[in-house]
Amino acid sequence: MEANRAACMAFVLHEEGGYVNDPRDPGGETKFGISKRSHPGLDIRALTEADAIALYTANEWRALACSDLPAGLDIVAFDAGVNSGVTRGARWLQGALKVPVDGRIGPVTLAAARSQAPLPVIEAACATRMSFLRGLRTFTTFGRGWTARVARVEARATAMAVVTTGSDLRPVLAAKAAAAEGAARAQTTRAAATLGSGGVLAGATPLPDWALAALVAIIAVAAVALILKRQQHRARAAAFRIEGDLT
Repeated sequence: MEANRAACMAFVLHEEGGYVNDPRDPGGETKFGISKRSHPGLDIRALTEADAIALYTANEWRALACSDLPAGLDIVAFDAGVNSGVTRGARWLQGALKVPVDGRIGPVTLAAARSQAPLPVIEAACATRMSFLRGLRTFTTFGRGWTARVARVEARATAMAVVTTGSDLRPVLAAKAAAAEGAARAQTTRAAATLGSGGVLAGATPLPDWALAALVAIIAVAAVALILKRQQHRARAAAFRIEGDLT
């Protein structure tokens, strides 16, 4: 929603930070999230916050129709669009809304956004975004930071959505934190069970070396996936607690 634009801009600028030129980052030279790759004609080092806000308004904010989205869904789409591209930001929101996924926020998407309860949509869109990020080859380098950022987006979006209803914010965030902590514990149990069952199977069944190696690899991949999801839920729990000043 338009009333949230300044707050959404401030959130993204804080998340993106200042000047960075990390050779491991495919975006290359970046400041306030504005990359040289996307804007080759800009002097990135000389970019000001006002410049960045103008670019984000003209591009991601307008392209994602954030002024017309309900509170909470606006920052979910906007931050994803800044971080991973407008089309992905739109598609993740559309998937969460269960409308046709075409990467363009139009009347059908906006109508669904206005008619649906926002919190499940926020959670689903952020979960889809995390699934995408975990599949990137740079996740091993930047994954911890990305996970924490998406968790903060979900927490801030939840707070924005709840505040507009006039409901008491702290109990909602406390419940979301507790649910995320429960999900993290469940992933820990599943990871331990996966490793344990794999060990039992390998020990009980005589296998050739190649088959044993393949089994170990499959079990390891499954366990790592569960551990990453545990980290995601722990980050969500922490973000909800901080957003609600529950620490």
